[in-house]
Amino acid sequence: MCSRKNLQLFFKFLLFFKCLAFVLLMALGVIFVTDKDLERAYGRRIVDNGGGLLTLVALIPMSQFIGMNGSANHNTFLLSTHAVFETVLFSSQFIIANEVIATSQPEFDAATRLNCMRNTPAEPSDDCKTYLKSDRYAGLHLVWAYNYDTATAGNSDYYSKIDGFQKNGDCCGFGPPLNCAPDSRKPPEDRFLEQVQPEFKKKRQVCGNVDLWYPASGSGSYTCSQVVDPNGVPLVVGGCKFEMPLGSCKDYDPEPGTAGCANVIEDTMNFTLLLEGAVILFFCVVPALSVLSSCCLCWKRKFTDVIPAHMERDPPDPYYTDWEKQAKKRAAGEPLPVFIRPIGSDLEMFDFQANPKADVDEEEGK
Repeated sequence: MCSRKNLQLFFKFLLFFKCLAFVLLMALGVIFVTDKDLERAYGRRIVDNGGGLLTLVALIPMSQFIGMNGSANHNTFLLSTHAVFETVLFSSQFIIANEVIATSQPEFDAATRLNCMRNTPAEPSDDCKTYLKSDRYAGLHLVWAYNYDTATAGNSDYYSKIDGFQKNGDCCGFGPPLNCAPDSRKPPEDRFLEQVQPEFKKKRQVCGNVDLWYPASGSGSYTCSQVVDPNGVPLVVGGCKFEMPLGSCKDYDPEPGTAGCANVIEDTMNFTLLLEGAVILFFCVVPALSVLSSCCLCWKRKFTDVIPAHMERDPPDPYYTDWEKQAKKRAAGEPLPVFIRPIGSDLEMFDFQANPKADVDEEEGK
C-alpha cells in the first residue's frame, strides 16, 4: 500500500483537494478582509485572520510545486522542504481556525440574551447590565445601525435583511423596547466606525427625549418619531419606543414579552462565522496528509539505492566448469552452486555444493 508508486499517485490525488482548499480559503480570506459588518461586530481580529488566510493561500501553490517535483523525481531534499512548508501551513491554518471558532462563541448563553432583550425581563439579572454594556453588544449595535440606515435610504437588499431578522426572531428593532440606557463611552477602538451615524462614533448608546425612549430614527416613510401621549397638550415627542425598527411593528405598544433583535443578529452572525471556522479547520487535513505522504516517500529508498535484480541471485561457482548445465539451471530457476564457507576458512579454503574436492584430490595424485 505504501509503495513508491502508490505514494506518487497519492500526491496527484491530493492535488484536487489542494485546489479546492485554495479556492475556499481564498474566498473566506477575502470575506474576512472586506466584510465591514464582521469588523464592526468582532473587531480588527477577524480582519487579521483574513489576512493570515490570504498569506497561506499564496504559499499553497509554491509548496505544491515543490512537493510534486519531489514526488516525481523522488528527490529527498524537495520532499523534506515540502514537508516543512506543509507543517507551517497546517500549524498556521489550525491556529486561524481556532481563532475564528473562538470568536464565534457568544459571551452569554442564548437564554440570558433573549431574556435581556424583552421589554420586561422574565428573570431580572445583573447579567443583563453586563451584556448590554459589553463590547460584543456595542459592535452588533454598529452593524444594525449601518444596515438600518442603508435600508431606510432605499436599499431593498438591506431592508429585506433587517426585516428578515425581525420576522425570524419575532422581534422589533435592535435593543429591548422602552429600555434605553445611555452609555457615553466610545465604541471599542478596534471596530470599524465608517458609514455609521456620527453620534454612534462618539457614544455607544444615545437615548430619546424621555427616559427609556430611544431617539427618533429612519427617514421618509420609515421614520419612527412618536409622541409620548397622543392626547396630551402639548404633544411631547419622546423619540421611538423601539430602537431603529422597520415595518409596522413600531406602531404597537410594547408588551412585557416584546423583544429586540440583538440576540437574533448575534446568533445569525455567530453561526455563519462558526461554519466558516469549521471549513478552515476541516481543510487542515490536507496539509497534514501532505506532510505524512512526503515523509513516507522521503523515507523510501530511491530506485538507485536498491540492489539490482541480477545481484539478488546466488553468485556463480568460479570453479564450476559445466557452464551449459549451469545455464540450464539458471534458466529453470534452480539454485546454483554457492560458497558454503567463507574464503579464508581454517577448515577448508574452498568448499562448493558442486563438490570440486574430487578434482582437487585428483590433482594432488598427479
